[in-house]
Amino acid sequence: THGERVFRALNCAACHGGTGVEPWADAPDLSREGARVRGAWLRGYLRAPTSLRPAGHRPGSGSRMPDFRLSDGQVGALTAYLTSLSSPPRAPGEYGEPPSPFRARRTERLLRDRLSCLGCHSLGGDGGRIAPSLDRVARRLNPGWVASMIHRPRETVPGTVMPRPLYRPEALDEVARLLLHRGEDAEAVEGLGPLELPTWAGGAMAEGDSGSGDLSPGGNLFPTGGDPMARGASGAELYRSVCAHCHGSEGDGDGWNAPFLGVVPTPHADDSLMSRRPDDTLFDGIWAGAWVLQGSNRMPAFGASLETEQIRALVSYIRELCDCLGPPWSRDDGRR
Repeated sequence: THGERVFRALNCAACHGGTGVEPWADAPDLSREGARVRGAWLRGYLRAPTSLRPAGHRPGSGSRMPDFRLSDGQVGALTAYLTSLSSPPRAPGEYGEPPSPFRARRTERLLRDRLSCLGCHSLGGDGGRIAPSLDRVARRLNPGWVASMIHRPRETVPGTVMPRPLYRPEALDEVARLLLHRGEDAEAVEGLGPLELPTWAGGAMAEGDSGSGDLSPGGNLFPTGGDPMARGASGAELYRSVCAHCHGSEGDGDGWNAPFLGVVPTPHADDSLMSRRPDDTLFDGIWAGAWVLQGSNRMPAFGASLETEQIRALVSYIRELCDCLGPPWSRDDGRR
């Protein structure tokens, strides 16, 4: 088709992937774009791309969609081609009716005060910058895809770091309904500018840093390619993928996303603090989210997305960062 020829001519597959091309790392997989986005939104985006993920598609990568200054004909052809790339249809869910004012207030409170969504996403300018804004998602995304992403993120987008929520399905349905009907008059911040990522590494660019995009003493925060939460990943690899954006690559609580959270992330390298916390406590915080330890609800629960051994590997790596053990009363010391 004409759209496929435009796709190939612009070498879109270099970032987005395609037949015979290595898996995507710096841009979204477009193979199911028709199930994900609305055609009208996609046409506008292709005419004038804006930053949906200020830190890049892969958090910390700094990847950017260039403006190709496409003609109307090219925009139309690309839109038709991309929206034809769709996975089997998903049930859209019963989201046609907006929530009642009471349900809307209750669900927004749940979203802000209990769920971890705003650790990565923003709503009305409040929240993290790892993932796209949740403002006016109905303009951009299909209802069925929104519901699927909320309920089953890693099945919907393989390789995403978004964990599956440990919450009642009916409550998650109400979150989808709220986001899809959140009024046009609601406070929204769209087109958040790209972050100057090297500046956020440790709070300031190190002296002599060339600004090449190496975001930390440990290198780029996000490993390129593959599934960042795959089985077999080491504790260090998992930490860089799911923890370092907030807690910092060296565990100092100074990740580039930390300034947007409203609270200072736990400094895992602080031996005076971490030596007072048993391994079981660290495990519980990763499994169920920090709110179970009376911490911030903006730290996600990874219990439905990571295996037990992966969480144990993260706990072991945190012990390496602090170079400490938990309190003596909590340690087995090989007795079991």
